[in-house]
Amino acid sequence: MEQVLALAMRAPGVDVVFQALCDAAVSQPRCALAWVGCAEEDGLGRVTQLASAGNLAHLQDIAMALDDPRSGEGPFARCVKTGQAQLLTMDAPGVLAWRTRAAEFGITNILALPFPGVPELRNHAAVFYETGADEASDAEVVETVQRMVREVAFAARAIFARRALEQSHASASQANARFHHIFNNLPTGVIVFAADGCVQYCSGAFMAMYDLDLDPATLVGRPWRELWGRIAGLHADPEVATQRVKAQMHHHKPTTAEIRLADGRILLGHYVPLQDGDQSRGALWSLQDITSLKAQEAQIHRLVHQDPLTGLANRRAFDTRLAQCLYTHAAGKILVVGILDLDHFKNVNDRLGHGVGDALLIQVGHRLSTVLRDSDLIARLGGDEFGLILPDCPGADGVFAFAQRLLAAVEPAMVLGGRTEQISVSIGFAVHQEGACDVQTLLRRADMAMYAAKAAGRRQYRVFDVEMESQIARRESLRRWVLGALHENRLELHYQPVLSLTPDHAGQAARAGVCKVEALLRLRDDLGMLHAASAFEEVIDEPQLAAPLGRWVLDQALSQVERWKSAGLSLQVCVNISPRHFLDSSFLQDVRHVLRQRPADLAQLIELELTEHGSQLNGHQAREVVKACRGLGVSVSLDDFGTGNASLTHLQLLDVSTVKIDRRFTHDLFGSNANLSITYGMLRTAQMMGLSVIAEGVETSRQAAALLAMGCRHLQGHAVAMPMSAAQLDAWLQTWRAQLPWIEVLEAGSRVDDAAIQAIVNHGVGVQQLLDQTLSDQGKAFFMQPQAHRLCSLGRWCAAHAVSSRGDPAFARFERMHVEFHALMHAHLTEPSQARLEEVESVSLALRGSFWDALLGGSP
Repeated sequence: MEQVLALAMRAPGVDVVFQALCDAAVSQPRCALAWVGCAEEDGLGRVTQLASAGNLAHLQDIAMALDDPRSGEGPFARCVKTGQAQLLTMDAPGVLAWRTRAAEFGITNILALPFPGVPELRNHAAVFYETGADEASDAEVVETVQRMVREVAFAARAIFARRALEQSHASASQANARFHHIFNNLPTGVIVFAADGCVQYCSGAFMAMYDLDLDPATLVGRPWRELWGRIAGLHADPEVATQRVKAQMHHHKPTTAEIRLADGRILLGHYVPLQDGDQSRGALWSLQDITSLKAQEAQIHRLVHQDPLTGLANRRAFDTRLAQCLYTHAAGKILVVGILDLDHFKNVNDRLGHGVGDALLIQVGHRLSTVLRDSDLIARLGGDEFGLILPDCPGADGVFAFAQRLLAAVEPAMVLGGRTEQISVSIGFAVHQEGACDVQTLLRRADMAMYAAKAAGRRQYRVFDVEMESQIARRESLRRWVLGALHENRLELHYQPVLSLTPDHAGQAARAGVCKVEALLRLRDDLGMLHAASAFEEVIDEPQLAAPLGRWVLDQALSQVERWKSAGLSLQVCVNISPRHFLDSSFLQDVRHVLRQRPADLAQLIELELTEHGSQLNGHQAREVVKACRGLGVSVSLDDFGTGNASLTHLQLLDVSTVKIDRRFTHDLFGSNANLSITYGMLRTAQMMGLSVIAEGVETSRQAAALLAMGCRHLQGHAVAMPMSAAQLDAWLQTWRAQLPWIEVLEAGSRVDDAAIQAIVNHGVGVQQLLDQTLSDQGKAFFMQPQAHRLCSLGRWCAAHAVSSRGDPAFARFERMHVEFHALMHAHLTEPSQARLEEVESVSLALRGSFWDALLGGSP
């Protein structure tokens, strides 16, 4: 047994033991042959000999198989099939096939034994051949070989156990090698601590993350504090990092944290306790470099939340921040939302190009940012619109001060595209203090306030109130009303004639005529009532209406001009064009389109009226459009002259043929010294520039006479004719002279000259200074002179026209009232009283009336 065990311990496999068994068996008396075989699991059970000894000639050319009809009942087959020992004599049925050969070799018995207790050898058996046996010898041989087989089975189990152990060790070694290979090649740095805090394992990636030029194995067995002493100073904030690690080691709970290093890298650290039930086995700490990932996240965040042009927050970030502010809004705090829109930004884009427009947006965004506090947010919401959030504004005064700073920040001129440009913003604020509110409501209110600021003239701010919301609703209702009328063909054009007086050779008016009309928009409602444009003019210049209305008016006016031309009537039609439409990139295309559809000579019968105080009039851009219109044969006039911010500049820049003096100057021509002076000055300026002048709002024949006397040759207003339909105008043109008998007086001429206007203006200024108590001592001294009525401007004008006006009762009445006025002035200045002051004012007013009577020759 010892020999077998010794053999088993050094044998590489069971085949060696099998051969030893066979050798040992044939060394026994009467054992002629021994072999060990294995039935293959191939479906037939073919038998393979693994070891043999003795007279092998007996086995020559013998093939066996468990399923073979002959050999399948032999001792080997029966032993394998039953798992029990088989002892067969030569007369047994299972060995009849080998009886003859057995007799040749003197074999009397065949013994087949399994290997008990060895599952790996279940298909194996040892076969022994006995010669010259008797009953006693059979028992002895069987006992001997059974003992030997048992020893071999024991040895086989030992071999298989050793082999399994070796394979287990090999697998463990391979697994350990793979583990170390993978562990050391992971991008994640890993370090494992034992329960006592000493390092058990450390990966190379961990060392690389901290730039430690050490072999990780040198750390094994060292306490964690020693390692931490090497790497603590590599963190962006060593103290915070140390406190975090101590807390992890103390609380022994899984944690995840971002670790920022001093060189800017960011690591993601996972601390994982190692537990065996309730028993701590140490901890694992893994580190992953997420610097590039965080950079990508930041880039994605910028793409999602940052405006790519200005670098400011975008609409998504703005809405998110506003929602957060509303959610965390505390009672007593004031949350302010602002909407800023650049004034006339489209003009910059159209005139200088989108590249310059982008540069402007960048500069504006930067300037606005300089005004903000750290807690505030500015965002570009889209286009030229910016949004503001002030989470904690210090009351209404704070809104005012903040708005002033914003306006002032944008105000300075900017150099764009090689040119100096000045831009302004209109700002709307919505204030939230208490109660429920949502993002959309606040934005809508701020937007309303912003549009109110634009409507008020731009370059200013407004704070939302409830009345503003009703105004917006009313404007929206008006907008829908006009759009509905446009789509349902309920718009009409009415025409108001312009009376023109052609001067004779002496420079006086000689003959009146009508060669021009102004097309005025009218809207007929569902009930058939006609409404003037004044009912909806506040929405005409809005983006949704400006261009559609402008196209319709152009087309209708040209169609009417064509009908009149066909009837032999050449009337020039003046068409009002919204400034927004006039400066739109599609405007010239619209004009070309309507002209191409009609005879070429009709272009000269259309005049485009550009409103000077239009909300978007920009002289430089308008100049190019005017020039293009003139190139098409279409003239352009400047409407409402004198009401804009840069009237003389517009005259200088725009190649217009006509200016129209606004009705607000002509309406109070006789009662206002300022209106009289401005009107006369505008007439003289336009005449010196070779421009035709039309006075609008002429309501009375007296106004007409005064304007004509001052040199205005074209008059428009109710004194001439009310606006009327084309059919009504056709009839009016047949009888208009009979309807205006005062025209004959206009044609007769007057005494108006510069001296007359200057005289009456000086008189009014002196009286107004007296009433305002601003008359200087020098002025008082002048009126106290005995001959003041001869020395004043009116006195000198009277003297100049005394001879030519002798016998004119109107002139004589004016002279008497002039002397009376000076007497009253002298009395009041000598002994002031309220009654005398009121009398001076009354007589001055009557004096001005008598002046005009004398000046206009008693015109009606």
